[in-house]
Amino acid sequence: MNIDTVIEQLQRYMLDEVLFAEGVQTLDRDEDLLTSGLLDSMSAAQLGRHVEQSFGIEIEPIEFTFENFQTLEALAKLIASKLS
Repeated sequence: MNIDTVIEQLQRYMLDEVLFAEGVQTLDRDEDLLTSGLLDSMSAAQLGRHVEQSFGIEIEPIEFTFENFQTLEALAKLIASKLS
């Protein structure tokens, strides 16, 4: 699975499940999810569970970092590294 496909799946999930109530309609691959407030600790945990279930991977506690969840692209790279 390539990074672009992973990013598209993450975008769809974030827009449909996490950001729907806020009315966000677009989400760039390099948008800072954390400092912008789009992702808080609860939604980050929810996203982490979704990633583990959807991609069949395990995110180790040490991997729940600001850097890995800062952007969709960063998270997609983590996912791709675990899938390879």
